[in-house]
Amino acid sequence: MIRFTKYTQVDKVVPKPKNFPRFVYNLVPFSEIPSHVNSTARFLDVIGYVTAISNVTKVFSGNKLQLRRNITIKDRNGDSLQVSLIGQRAMEFPEQMVLKIAKQSPVIVIFVGMLMKTGFLSGSAACRWYINEEIEDIQRFYESLPLEIEDMQIVQQQSEDQNVDKVQKKTLL
Repeated sequence: MIRFTKYTQVDKVVPKPKNFPRFVYNLVPFSEIPSHVNSTARFLDVIGYVTAISNVTKVFSGNKLQLRRNITIKDRNGDSLQVSLIGQRAMEFPEQMVLKIAKQSPVIVIFVGMLMKTGFLSGSAACRWYINEEIEDIQRFYESLPLEIEDMQIVQQQSEDQNVDKVQKKTLL
């Protein structure tokens, strides 16, 4: 992760160097992720194959309503991890493309720029993803998968704001 301070200077390099990397990440094994719960010291990058994807819902975080999409991924060992994309990133995730790929092959994704919350990885504005890209780590991951993996599930979740109108205010004397 790059940290900018008031002393940071940025210079534009023209032309772009030929060896400038297209993909930048530092994969963290699922087993190390719990040690980063509620830490903002560094973003986490993970790789896995998608086993479930939800629709975009509205959920309350504190007293604020926000968009969220949940995606479940598994690592090579079969361990699961929930990824929650927040806000605009939830809308931007290419659900239809992922579902189309899943009909023919496993969907392998690298999520970058994530923060670990209690029980799930959270991805907001800093989050990016690489889906079945021609990346060496994705190719190695694909080759390490067993011949049979579980089918991707589509999870329909209800937005929490649909229940707001059902709440009645009462005054106690």
